[in-house]
Amino acid sequence: MKSQKKLKRSEKAESADFKFKLSDVPFSRKLSYLFIDEGLFGTEAGSEKKQLRLYRMLRRYPEGTKNEALMGFRPMVGDRSVPYSISASPSLMEINTEHGYAQICFDNKDLIRIRGCGISLRFFSEFKPHEAFVSRLDGTCQASYDIAGQFLFAPIKGSLSFESAWDWKKCGSEDAVIDIIADESGAFEMAIHHAQSNAERQAYYRPFEECLDEAQKDYEDWLSMYPSVPGKYERTKKLCAYSVWICFVAPSGILKGNIVLFSKNSSALSWHQAYHAMAIGRNADAAVKIMRCIFDYQDEYGELPDLIDDQYLNILATKPPFQGFAFMYMHERMGDEITREHCETLYEPFVRWHDWWMTKRDTDHDGIPQYNQGCESGNDFTGMLSKGTPVECPDLISYIILLEESLGILAQRLGKAGEAAVWRSRAKRLLNVLTSEFWDGEKFIARLSGSHDIVESEEIDCYMPLMLGRRLPSEIVDKLSERLSDPEHYYSEIGLRSSPKAQTEDKGFPGFVMGFSQIKLSLGLYDAGKKKLARDIICRFLDVNLEQLPNFAYIENAESKPEGIEFGKCSALSSSIFLAMAGFLNEISRKA
Repeated sequence: MKSQKKLKRSEKAESADFKFKLSDVPFSRKLSYLFIDEGLFGTEAGSEKKQLRLYRMLRRYPEGTKNEALMGFRPMVGDRSVPYSISASPSLMEINTEHGYAQICFDNKDLIRIRGCGISLRFFSEFKPHEAFVSRLDGTCQASYDIAGQFLFAPIKGSLSFESAWDWKKCGSEDAVIDIIADESGAFEMAIHHAQSNAERQAYYRPFEECLDEAQKDYEDWLSMYPSVPGKYERTKKLCAYSVWICFVAPSGILKGNIVLFSKNSSALSWHQAYHAMAIGRNADAAVKIMRCIFDYQDEYGELPDLIDDQYLNILATKPPFQGFAFMYMHERMGDEITREHCETLYEPFVRWHDWWMTKRDTDHDGIPQYNQGCESGNDFTGMLSKGTPVECPDLISYIILLEESLGILAQRLGKAGEAAVWRSRAKRLLNVLTSEFWDGEKFIARLSGSHDIVESEEIDCYMPLMLGRRLPSEIVDKLSERLSDPEHYYSEIGLRSSPKAQTEDKGFPGFVMGFSQIKLSLGLYDAGKKKLARDIICRFLDVNLEQLPNFAYIENAESKPEGIEFGKCSALSSSIFLAMAGFLNEISRKA
């Protein structure tokens, strides 16, 4: 008998208008650190098998090591694994087999609910030394992991069968097998609790359908915060909103408040919060809170960390002050929806951030900020650092100009007219420095701090002052846009290349089309009057996202389709860039 006849399905599952593949994005929920994907994992037989995998988000250090799944699970009939397919929507994941099926949802951020009929589910976990599996002697069992915490398995309908033993030489448990067994009606239901310690069974579990309805409404409320997009991008908009939604996590460990992770198995990067805020067009309060959240970790000098998660903060390098660009974009669209209270929460942290760059990152005291390493530019391998560090770079100067303009607006809104005038004056001074000292008549250059030796680069970073839009003299805009629009240099079928077409692999990212470059340059070009070029760049980049998946970057390939790199696929950053660009395209299309 097919699974549809075995268990009454929720109407929400039947009517879901948006579903996704686990190979694209994991199944999770806003605020949670737990998620489920699909891939190879060990079995009790000692071999690996493709199955579902359960994780607790932990960024692994050093960088480059993988975030390992804690356990795998798969559908069973008796003691035999059976083939299955997966259907996933924001509120519900279904495991379908010819014998029956199971449904999975999140009751809350730390509680997974599973029900099914016609099959059982088998969980398998390997344990490292000092990690433990134990029966709670009440029909439940508990798996305890180093760093990841505890998982408590509790049957609601049916029963658990589990097997493991203590290995005193290992100071930990042997690998564990946990089966959820159906009752006499052929149905089962269970709860999986997560806690750092002392996970406890509940005396009462609310109806499964209630969990589904709550999760679905929460996702739909999140989706509603984003602006309208052209019709052909609507499905990708839903995928992107889901990708950000599941990466918006709750306070935990050293995290003082909500923050958006780069992806479900990585940390939150400081400047990404500004991209996430910028993408939200219909909820000023949510946008400002996301913009502001990283400033909870600003140190006593005003510096922001590079990245943070619930267990680790890295301040080895920071990230560029993109907040000014994002705030100006938000303010132009939200206006007075950004309230005085919002301005108060941003003003002083922005001041301290600005002052840090203009003091701690100006070692030759010439009034020009510098990068001390490539990571601080957001492009770790930037050619602007090819002669060494520290380096005064045109993109950084542009960020600071926009940050100073933002501070002028914030000060004015707060009734600080004198301070507002000072910020506007500083922005004009720095703009004059940029156009008089860093423009060589053909392009922008970087220079070594102290000696002021020129560092010439052909990377697209040197075109980033175009983010200033109409603030730049028209002759500079014309020169830069002419070069950018040349297919033999930067203009490609999928957006703007990171380096001219003829460059080789040892010079940055030739052939890479990176999302954060497209959004700054296209919006700046549009503001500067190069509307057709800007629109073309936006459409080309959005279309490659549509054809493949929202991605951090794509590799241009003349002989085949462009290839999205695995890093950043369907990440929160990639998704917010798509949402902002698609929303902007819809906005300018309506005006046209």
